[in-house]
Amino acid sequence: MKKFLMVLSLFSFILFSIYGCSSKYFKEGSLNSANFDKERIYKVVAMPVKLSGILSSKQKKDALYTHFISSLMKIKNFEVVSRYDVENRLNIYGFGGGYVDETTAFQIAQEFGADLVAFCEVSKSGNLFTATVKIVDVNSHIEIYTGKGRGPEEELSIDLAMDFLKKSLK
Repeated sequence: MKKFLMVLSLFSFILFSIYGCSSKYFKEGSLNSANFDKERIYKVVAMPVKLSGILSSKQKKDALYTHFISSLMKIKNFEVVSRYDVENRLNIYGFGGGYVDETTAFQIAQEFGADLVAFCEVSKSGNLFTATVKIVDVNSHIEIYTGKGRGPEEELSIDLAMDFLKKSLK
């Protein structure tokens, strides 16, 4: 019995060392499959990425928005409204490509006849970035997908946040 407990303790220590302390990379996601038809094509409007607590240049913000849109375009069920069209509409509303509140985002998505609106927020803690992706039904406001990813780069954190959705829809 004593030998068994020693082996169990050693095994627990190894697992904790590998997974419990490794906070560099992290991902989780949840697809609301009751409200998502995997056989259907959805029209999606991606809102600009919100940066929380991160000072970034306009070029970096643009690059993250492009990366977010590219990630959405890789999903077979999504037809993504062009960034050009979305940014033109944002300019009409006076947002100039910046972060948009949810109420306005839903209104813009409805104007495009979109089914879903996608949001992404990136924050930084120490040397790690955390991306939170939320995809919401435009009419019912029900969250279809939420994902979170953490990594040493903003783009990687977005990829990790989108990973569960991509794997769920293959």
